[in-house]
Amino acid sequence: MSRSISFGRCARIRLKLGAGLVAAALLLLAGACEWRQERGRAAGNAAAPSIGAASSAITPPLSADAQRLTDTARFLAGLSVDVNGPFAALCRTDAWKRYAKTTDAQWARFKIGEPKMRAWAKRELEKATDPSLPVFYPFSGPDITFADIFVPGAKEYVLVGLEDVGSVPREEAFAAGDLGAEFALYLKSLDDLLGLSFFRTNDLKEDLANRTIDGVVPIIMVLLARLDKEIMSIEFGGLNEDGEFEPASPKPTAVTIRYRGADVAAPRTLRYFSANLYDREFLKNTGLRKFIERELTPCFTFMKSASYLMHKSFFGAIRKTILNISSAILQDDSAIPYKYYDPTAWDVSLYGQYDAPIKLFKDDFEQQLFDAYRTRPGIKPLDFRFGYSPLSNLLLAVKKNLGNFGDR
Repeated sequence: MSRSISFGRCARIRLKLGAGLVAAALLLLAGACEWRQERGRAAGNAAAPSIGAASSAITPPLSADAQRLTDTARFLAGLSVDVNGPFAALCRTDAWKRYAKTTDAQWARFKIGEPKMRAWAKRELEKATDPSLPVFYPFSGPDITFADIFVPGAKEYVLVGLEDVGSVPREEAFAAGDLGAEFALYLKSLDDLLGLSFFRTNDLKEDLANRTIDGVVPIIMVLLARLDKEIMSIEFGGLNEDGEFEPASPKPTAVTIRYRGADVAAPRTLRYFSANLYDREFLKNTGLRKFIERELTPCFTFMKSASYLMHKSFFGAIRKTILNISSAILQDDSAIPYKYYDPTAWDVSLYGQYDAPIKLFKDDFEQQLFDAYRTRPGIKPLDFRFGYSPLSNLLLAVKKNLGNFGDR
């Protein structure tokens, strides 16, 4: 596989028509609109082709490169693909059919709790989120799933993790290998996220270092496909000293993925940066810090299962940065300690229950948070599991003075 592979940007359609032709043009566009992916599993089955139902929404057709990326993602996710595409033959194999069945069951278990999370987010976050603001998700790994669940309407998501960027898998890599073994790696890489609601960093180091999964990109593609997204382009590169994205880096440290909902024309952007947020590394990463200052001020910050790193003094720089740039923050207790939310600067709401961290993080117990959960009125329960502990908790902090994003 090539790390520098890029399938380009989706072709854009520009219609320059007189007012009298607009209605006719829209009808023509609807008729020509690219087939939507059906929800069945019929790649290679003449009785039920995998693509064939026209979308009711008027969306520009995907370019050939974008269709290839979308098919790649759907193949990796165990979903039906274009019967005329490069993955159609592989989808007729017994190995892929078994994988599709297993991964369907894997996602079905996860989706039992998903509607509750989406309903909670719609109810509790409506006033705290602004679709025009980017979503910042540090310590995320490849997890776009929970960012989409809790903040589904954002135009841009910025993820940061230690894991390598990786590359787009090619069909040749699967055709030449043991399909069953390759698919087992994908199932294993998603076990933690779908079963526990988070990726474990140590597991990811092993899971993202093989022939068809060499970083986060293949996993992000799976997650986007399972979120019913179409991938329009993937561009690899890195940030220069001015915090600007530059493509074609020999070993990419950043990736920009543009995608859309299957029935929504407006594109969204996902950026992933492979970076260490430990003070010594973060402070010398001029490009990332300038990007954050320019592009993420202000932003909505989402954090979960962050290993209590920002409880430590040597993660103070990123903690301070997040507090400075965020208009609102949604997190569990593993992110920024409760004591840093100055009540004169933040309106804080607590949800769920907090007793103590799990045994692995027992030294990160917060007495102030413990007391707050027992003395503050109006704490609402959570009807879903979230983060490390079986007793889930969430903290929503909204900045009181939205014009104040300066140094503190």
